[in-house]
Amino acid sequence: MKKVLALVLAAMMLLVSAAALAEEELILTVEPAGTKGDQINKVAYIPMSITSDYFLAMSELFTKMFAEAGFETEYTSPDFDSIRQQEIFENYVTQGYDCIVVFPINAASLSSAVEQARAQGVKVVCQVNMTDECDGWVGTDASELGQGAAKLAADWVEKTFPNAADGSIACAILEVRTDDNNNQLADGCHKVKELSSKLNVVSTISVPEETEAAAQQAMENLFITDPEVQVIIAVTGTLAKGANAYLTAMDSPVADLSQVAVFTTGSDNTLFENVAASPENTASVIRGISSYAPMAVGAQIMTNVVLNLSNGITGDAVFQADPQYLLTPENIGAYMGAH
Repeated sequence: MKKVLALVLAAMMLLVSAAALAEEELILTVEPAGTKGDQINKVAYIPMSITSDYFLAMSELFTKMFAEAGFETEYTSPDFDSIRQQEIFENYVTQGYDCIVVFPINAASLSSAVEQARAQGVKVVCQVNMTDECDGWVGTDASELGQGAAKLAADWVEKTFPNAADGSIACAILEVRTDDNNNQLADGCHKVKELSSKLNVVSTISVPEETEAAAQQAMENLFITDPEVQVIIAVTGTLAKGANAYLTAMDSPVADLSQVAVFTTGSDNTLFENVAASPENTASVIRGISSYAPMAVGAQIMTNVVLNLSNGITGDAVFQADPQYLLTPENIGAYMGAH
């Protein structure tokens, strides 16, 4: 399975450079794979949570598109509780759902339940995090997504401080390691050490929960011990927004906001607006996002995977890499137009 995934990722991953994302390069639409087959009738969706507007919108869009494709469908949120997610998964099996699409909070702990469901003939499709075995997968490799944020940081430093000496630009990594996806994102962000000799990672801060408040507190502590930090790589958009709120506050410890930058991963309208506003150096210093395809595109890719499985189609058609985009002030407008 891992070898197949590696081949699919190599063949399908689209990494768009931060400097060259023209509107025509965006994947604006994905056509339906075909009509519903008779091997799947009921599709359940289990997100990680619906506690954010983004996850809620994604859950509603996924089930809407499944329904439009002809499937009976619903979703239930475990709200970041991996034990609850397994209970929901097992309940859907008991209720006779013949396909379950799940965004695993902890893929390892869910793998046994997935194996048992598949033995009963239930098709299981994973989103982003992959269990040991599954019938399909859609997502962006989280480590590559994190590395994209690191590349954006390295590119900004090179552009902003072309004459800086090696190791002279202090960097901090703000991470949360609450699930497999966040672990991989964090590992990718740490690749910044290999991408820029000018950057010196002086601090790695692990917060206990993925909240803006936790990020703001972490930033306050950071600037007491390391006030020279100019680059912050926040593993998730929520943490980035917290870091940004701290840095742009009236009592910000940074006198010249043009000399500081936050980079992150994810997809969120507020983040997009922050990147677009960052050249003004007032309300935002979030200058880049390593993101994936617009939500509607991802939802259609997932629907196509389920459609293919409903017709007995397997192989590469059900292991689909979601395109990755490096978003900056220069290209964010085109991306937002397609989102």
